[in-house]
Amino acid sequence: MNYIITLSDGRVFGGWNPLSGEIVLLNADRKNLAYRMQRTLAMRTVSKIEDFAHTECSIEKIAA
Repeated sequence: MNYIITLSDGRVFGGWNPLSGEIVLLNADRKNLAYRMQRTLAMRTVSKIEDFAHTECSIEKIAA
């Protein structure tokens, strides 16, 4: 299964910037570009996103 990380304000985690290594957050209308990962990786990444964005996040299962 594929999972994505959704922020409480509707944005989604888009991955990391390949040049700077910074976290990329996308608007809700670009949800199809969200970074897809397995559940174990999503669980480890959620705390990093929450610290960066200063908001709560959730893990959402999506169809493959």
